[in-house]
Amino acid sequence: MDLRHLRYFVAVAENGSFTRAAEQLGIEQPPLSQQIKQFENELGVLLFQRLTRGVRLTDVGAVLVDQAKAILGMQQQFMSIATGLGRGER
Repeated sequence: MDLRHLRYFVAVAENGSFTRAAEQLGIEQPPLSQQIKQFENELGVLLFQRLTRGVRLTDVGAVLVDQAKAILGMQQQFMSIATGLGRGER
């Protein structure tokens, strides 16, 4: 699993749209859709219901999005601590 997949997953979940998530992430929509599909295949679950307009989290996706956010938060905290240590703050 790649942290990038988690960032993409959270962005799509929060935006409810591959297009809006791609804009937020600064990438094109087709590669984002491919990365989400690859992530779903890797996990062996569907994270999103694809709708005519946008997407909706599946029951599985709704459970996992909170876990993804927690992991990304821990990554951010790790980076902040590492940066502070590099500046001699601790």
